[in-house]
Amino acid sequence: MAATGGPLLDQRPSFAEAETYARIAAFGAKGRTLYSRFTVSTDIIFLLTILPFLLLFATFAAKRLHVPRAARTIMLAFPVAYLVADLIENVWNWIMLTDFPSRRPFLAGSVGFATTAKWIALMLAVVLPTAVLFLSFVGSVRSKRL
Repeated sequence: MAATGGPLLDQRPSFAEAETYARIAAFGAKGRTLYSRFTVSTDIIFLLTILPFLLLFATFAAKRLHVPRAARTIMLAFPVAYLVADLIENVWNWIMLTDFPSRRPFLAGSVGFATTAKWIALMLAVVLPTAVLFLSFVGSVRSKRL
């Protein structure tokens, strides 16, 4: 953020071409270069390290409470949705950053939807297994009291 002077495109959604490109311009040449490198390196590494955790967390929670197969599939779908949305967002951001000052109106106007989908999928990938584990814990406490 110090190099770009503000929140990155993948931290705060931007839904309008003008806003997206105003933010990209505000990053400056050095900020755009650093951000584009980050997008194809550190951000991908982070994604590939958190994805196995999210998948294992969902699998563990589903087995712990013996949730039906359909519910387990849904719980596993959110980490995958997070992966897909984040990859789309990264590719679009990288294209806009490296092509600047050329404009990509479709990407600039729709990257916010990929960002929003990413954050929603990530939240659900964490909240659903946590809720399942909480229910498992409550159930075990109740059964011990009886």
